[in-house]
Amino acid sequence: GDALLVLLTTHGEGILPTIRSRCQTLRFPPLSTETVASLLQETGTDEEQARMAAALAGGSLSRAREIAGAERLQMRRTLLERTSRLSCREIFTLLETAEDYARDRETAADAVDMLKLFWRDILLFRAGSGEIANLDLQPLVRELSERMSTEQILEKLERIAVTGQALARNVNPRLALEVLFMDLEASGQV
Repeated sequence: GDALLVLLTTHGEGILPTIRSRCQTLRFPPLSTETVASLLQETGTDEEQARMAAALAGGSLSRAREIAGAERLQMRRTLLERTSRLSCREIFTLLETAEDYARDRETAADAVDMLKLFWRDILLFRAGSGEIANLDLQPLVRELSERMSTEQILEKLERIAVTGQALARNVNPRLALEVLFMDLEASGQV
C-alpha cells in the first residue's frame, strides 16, 4: 500500500542526505505575536502576561506557554536587571549571579537565550526600531542603547552566541556563564 511518512525537524541539515533527497520540504512560518497572545488568552493567561510571552517566544506557541508563567517572566526580568548591573569590581556578585543561573545546562541555555534577545532589543532600539520583545524593560533597553556604541552591542551579542555554542558542546554551564558575564562587563559595561 501507499505510505506517507512525515519528518519534522528544526535542523534539516541534520538528516542524512540519502533520506533528505527523498523528502519534500514544507516550511511552517512562525505564528504572529498577536496570534500567540490570543491563543494564550483563550487558555486563561492574563492579557499582559500573554502579550509579553508572545513577544518573547518568537512565534512558537509551545515556547510562549513555557514563558507565560509569572515565575518564568520574573526570572527573566531578574536575570536581565542583575546582569545589566554586573561589574568585575564586584567579582563575588558576578560569580554568584553565574551560579544562580547555571543550576543545569537547560537553565543556563535559557539564560543565554534571554540575554541574546535582550541585547538584540538593545541593538534594535539603538537602530531606531521600537519593535522590541522586552517591552517591560524598555527604560533599561533605552538606557543601555544610549550608553553603548553599535560595535559594543554587537560584540556582546557575539560573546553571547559563543557561549550558547559552548553550552551546546557540553561545556560546564557555571564556567560558561562566569566567563560570559566577565566578557560582557569587559566589553563595555554590562
